[in-house]
Parts: sequence; C-alpha cells; structure tokens
Amino acid sequence: MPTPSSQPRLIRRGAVIVALLAAVLIVAFSNSFGRAEPTGNYRPPLPAAALDTGCYPLPDGVDFDFSFQVRRDGDREREDGIRRELRIQWNLVDLEQASKDVLAAFTDAGFTVISDEERSATVTRADVGEVSWRLTPLDVSPETVVQGWVVFDLPAIARQSDAEECGWPSVTKRFGKDLV
Repeated sequence: MPTPSSQPRLIRRGAVIVALLAAVLIVAFSNSFGRAEPTGNYRPPLPAAALDTGCYPLPDGVDFDFSFQVRRDGDREREDGIRRELRIQWNLVDLEQASKDVLAAFTDAGFTVISDEERSATVTRADVGEVSWRLTPLDVSPETVVQGWVVFDLPAIARQSDAEECGWPSVTKRFGKDLV
C-alpha cells in the first residue's frame, strides 16, 4: 500500500500519463477534425467587376478593350435632369492611347461622334442619347499601373438585375450621393 507521502507523486505520474495519452490521441486523429480540404486556391473569392455584373451596365455593345477599374458610379441631379456619373481609372497606356481606346469602344458600338478633343469627347446613339467623357492623366511614371481617370457622363439607368450583389456598394461602386 502506498504511503501517504508517495500518493501525490502517483497522482502526478497518472496525470502526466493521461496528458501524454490525450496528446497522442489528438495528434493521431487531428486530420479528421475540422480540417479544410486543400483546394490549391488560397485567395479569397473576389466580387465581380462592377460593369460585368449586369447591375448597371454600359450601353449595349460598349466594351472597353483596355485595363481599367471602376472607382465610383452613381446618379447626380443636374439642371438638365438626373445623369449617371461613372469614374474609372485606366491602366498601362498613355493619355493618347486611352483616349483612342475609349472613343473606339463607343464608335464600335454604333455611336456617332459629336466632338472629339484630346482629353474629352461626346458621342450619341438614338437609343441612348448623348454620352460624354473627360480624361485626366496622372503625373506618374510610365511604369506605374494606374495612368489616369476617365469620368463619364451617361444617361441614368435603373438597376438592371435583381441579383443580390447589385445591392452591394463594394460591387456596384454606388456608394451614395455624398461619394459620387
């Protein structure tokens, strides 16, 4: 029979043995508890690009053939009514090329040129009306990705899709009146 002085030592040994057995069991079975399946894709899913969702599209046939990102999109009250203001940043090309690319996107979609200057243009199509834009280059080196801004003045349109993402400002870039 163990003496009273050896009982704490036996309890400690028993606790250490139980802890070691528990650790071995946890390691042995850890692969089957709550582990994610490896997919090889470790980037979080990104929301769709604002103009690709169908929520607030550009006029039919207008497709930009250059790299850009939508920064803001929204409707503004003006003297002549409500108009849509769409702001994008263009990438990787200079002002001259960006100007040609934007104009080509609209003329290829059947728009007629009303005016065309170095940093702005206005076009029209019977089913849409007038669309104009102005380009503002950034004062950055040619190696910088973002090279400038294009601000479009378009006819306002209603939301074109009932998709849930059309209500997300992070997708549509429609942040409200104060942020257009």
